[in-house]
Amino acid sequence: MPQLRLVALSVLGSFSLASAQTLPGQNTTPAAVGVPNLLLRTDERDKLVFINNVKVTRVEAFTSQAGRKHLRFQMNVGGTSYAGVMFDGDWKSSDQVNLQKGNAHLLGFWGKFNDKPSFSAMRVFTSPIKPNANAPKTEKTLMIRDAQILVPTVAQFTSSSKKVHLTYSFVVNSKTYQAVVYDGDWTPETARQLKTGRATLYGNWAEYNGKPSFVTEKVGK
Repeated sequence: MPQLRLVALSVLGSFSLASAQTLPGQNTTPAAVGVPNLLLRTDERDKLVFINNVKVTRVEAFTSQAGRKHLRFQMNVGGTSYAGVMFDGDWKSSDQVNLQKGNAHLLGFWGKFNDKPSFSAMRVFTSPIKPNANAPKTEKTLMIRDAQILVPTVAQFTSSSKKVHLTYSFVVNSKTYQAVVYDGDWTPETARQLKTGRATLYGNWAEYNGKPSFVTEKVGK
């Protein structure tokens, strides 16, 4: 079961709304910029921004202590330099190539690392991002009734920042899918229900490494 972007996302803290407003970027939604299956945690959906014409330098792939390969870089926007990162599972070799060209258009969200602003890029675009104003503003929660849960795959995952997520796989129409319930969205009762082998799932589809992944918000009987 892929561990998705669980550890990496937890490295970034959250800014207050007031401080976030001073940072570059325009708020958007995955659907508005043409990536409706973008994998986002519930608390990230209101933080998604795009930044056009970013000057990029010092692009470097590195391996974390947990053995995951991330991509870090420096970005300059309006004369101010910031740290940038693409976490394992969010980037491909083509993203590294496009960043190394020195100018990029980025989609992601702001956090902080070592008490300084850090931009977690989710997508790299080679042309300016132009949101579709007619795209839906919010996602509709989907329901998957009576899903077959693969009980051995139900597991807790503790990130480096001590956030505990729940991962599992399930079968629908003879196809197996991966899924995650993020820290704060699950309780011991959630895990107990999944371990019964059958559950009704509520959430939204996203994509991880080119494969569907169900970001679960609620688990029912």
